[in-house]
Amino acid sequence: MSHDDFDTEPLPGLPALPPDGERVLWQGKPQWTAVARHVMHVDLVAVYFVALFAWRISSSRSADASFNETLSALAPMAITSVVAIALLVVIAWGIGRTTIYTLTSRRVILRFGIALPVTFNLPFKSITSVDVNKTAAGKTDIALRLESGTRLAYFVLWPHVRPWRLRSPEPMLRALVDGDSVAALFAEAIRSNDSSAIQNAPASIGLRLPADEARQPALVAAE
Repeated sequence: MSHDDFDTEPLPGLPALPPDGERVLWQGKPQWTAVARHVMHVDLVAVYFVALFAWRISSSRSADASFNETLSALAPMAITSVVAIALLVVIAWGIGRTTIYTLTSRRVILRFGIALPVTFNLPFKSITSVDVNKTAAGKTDIALRLESGTRLAYFVLWPHVRPWRLRSPEPMLRALVDGDSVAALFAEAIRSNDSSAIQNAPASIGLRLPADEARQPALVAAE
């Protein structure tokens, strides 16, 4: 029997159909291989285990251990490393499979959760800026800075949250393949929602509002 994670949703990623006048501009999800490398840090974990292997082999040689004794000592470590890396990869794959990011003409919607799906609705009026960052692998992270007083739980949002912003969590769309086009869509959607504030600004990365319009959304390049 087939199973669809989104079969209870009228549109994948949305708990209900958008109201009249609201349009879905884009939907996407994180690339799971990029999540494995840059969120689960599989590369660093692999390097850690390689270093442990090197240290264990060096210790065995210093103790004049036989080849069979060295293999016996390495076997449990090898099993542990394979299981640990495989588990991280499976989690990354699950994150990529179950996550849907949605950009509409009025809000951003994050739908995620491997075991227990949750949905966050972020209206443009609650977003003060949109920070765009390119990862080393060429993928794009888009962080949403929210107005003061917005209460979100960092660990509920994880991994769809900007790292280490514990006191003021910033929801993040992670590991996007089409990040440049999504950033342009953000700028266009913001322009449409507040044309008077940014009527002369280009619809591209680098958009920023004047200080007296700080509560309105702006698209800025991440540091």
